[in-house]
Amino acid sequence: MLSQAWRQLLRTHLALRRFWLAERKYPKTLDELSPAFLPAAPLDPFSGRSLIYHPMPEGYRLYSVGQDGADNGGKPIAPRAGAKPPQGDLLLDAPPAENAGNQPQEAAKAEASD
Repeated sequence: MLSQAWRQLLRTHLALRRFWLAERKYPKTLDELSPAFLPAAPLDPFSGRSLIYHPMPEGYRLYSVGQDGADNGGKPIAPRAGAKPPQGDLLLDAPPAENAGNQPQEAAKAEASD
């Protein structure tokens, strides 16, 4: 299930980036991603509910509740001796939106200066 959760997070992250490139803003909810960017709202395999998404002034926070099944507020999994399952969330933070569309241009500039 861990690999499924990471796949869902990465798929959703890519859909959020595509949304930003099209709209120049992030959606208020993950439901806005379907059907144009995802076939349906992404589910967290650990909870059976939607992945947790918080748009922020710069970027967003996206996470799965992780193996402990508890929403730890986006607190990353921390290794704890004897903690089974590991406590914490699978977290994917996005950089500020203004950087989302600039990466290919910056790469092109770097190539041109070589």
